[in-house]
Amino acid sequence: MKIYRYSKYFLLPWLLASAFAYAQVIFSTTTGDGTCSSGTTMVTSDVAYSYKSEACKAIGSAASARIAGGGSMSNAASGCKVTLKDSATQPVTLCDKVAFTLATGDNYCPAGMRLATIQEAAVFNTEACSALSSNQWYIARLANKGSIGGKGYNCAVHADDTNPLGNSLCIAK
Repeated sequence: MKIYRYSKYFLLPWLLASAFAYAQVIFSTTTGDGTCSSGTTMVTSDVAYSYKSEACKAIGSAASARIAGGGSMSNAASGCKVTLKDSATQPVTLCDKVAFTLATGDNYCPAGMRLATIQEAAVFNTEACSALSSNQWYIARLANKGSIGGKGYNCAVHADDTNPLGNSLCIAK
């Protein structure tokens, strides 16, 4: 069983080389350096790379925006460049929102939704794991026999889990 932990050094090359269904991500900015509004999360460098065009559009007329880990992303006029470490104060913070839903049943999602992919659960690990927060020991089904464990399992994403599961992690189509 392969376990994928969120790591820009291990996971990003694999994700960018893989075709996967893109999650519906809502990007926004908040004024100031380093804070996002309630219900949103600071964009990681992996998300900034994977959704470069969409993330860059959200920066708008600001010169650049803070991203997680002390990095930044420049606006479209400056080429949407992602910098992993940037000590300069940023005028805005780039935030995202991904809505994962926990459904009861193995390989089941309500109408208008689909199983989240292994890659989506890995890239948006914080948000995916939060969907399982009602019970830290939940394990939820992902597409293609994948699974994700709750906080009790360190939010680990598994690529090949053939065990029957009681829940599925879903995302809008």
